[in-house]
Amino acid sequence: GVAAITCGGSNSFVLSTEGEVLLFGGLWPPGGDTNQLRHLWGTAKGGPASKVSQVAAGWRHCLILTEAGRVFALGDDEFGQCAGSGSGAAALPLPSAQLAVGVAAGACHSFAWDSSGSAFAWGHGGNGRLGLGS
Repeated sequence: GVAAITCGGSNSFVLSTEGEVLLFGGLWPPGGDTNQLRHLWGTAKGGPASKVSQVAAGWRHCLILTEAGRVFALGDDEFGQCAGSGSGAAALPLPSAQLAVGVAAGACHSFAWDSSGSAFAWGHGGNGRLGLGS
């Protein structure tokens, strides 16, 4: 069944109750039939054994948060919104060395936060969108 749906600029993601992620639309780099629902992430696709608990959708990228508190990024990394790891091959470490409890994505930027309340931002920082000033 469907646990959650999140929509980005050129894509929509379905998080299943089994912790798998399905994709409609585009993700960078392009591939597959964008008019078909495609399996993107989870154990059936060789992902981590931990189920996905949250998906955040950007313009052409997404962040995946597992139940184990690990963050993975997939898609376009032109502005560093995937922290150099847009293939999803490795978890993104938080500077606090703690596990993540939430993720959010904008068009070309990303956020993650941990249980201590510390938030971390990366990607395109124009117009103050990372909370670091202009």
